[in-house]
Amino acid sequence: MDIFSKVPGFRSENQTKKIISTIYYLFFIGNMTVIAMSSPESVLITIPPIILPFVVFGLVDIKENIKNKKLIVNTILPIILLSIITFLAYYQH
Repeated sequence: MDIFSKVPGFRSENQTKKIISTIYYLFFIGNMTVIAMSSPESVLITIPPIILPFVVFGLVDIKENIKNKKLIVNTILPIILLSIITFLAYYQH
């Protein structure tokens, strides 16, 4: 199983999408690293933008996910994960 076949931006063989998604992920991982070094208790707030493409493109592919019976793994689970992390990030006190 190719792990990149599930990552938004790498699912197709389009080189432009791969470059844009690599920049996107590196930006948010770098952002998370800087925030973690300066304020470790605020690192949760940087996670939702990394999960967001998985949720959005999971919703875009909802018809295919229903057909392949992967709706829970590809759509519902990321939405729940994003909701929990977002809630924890904003209400961590």
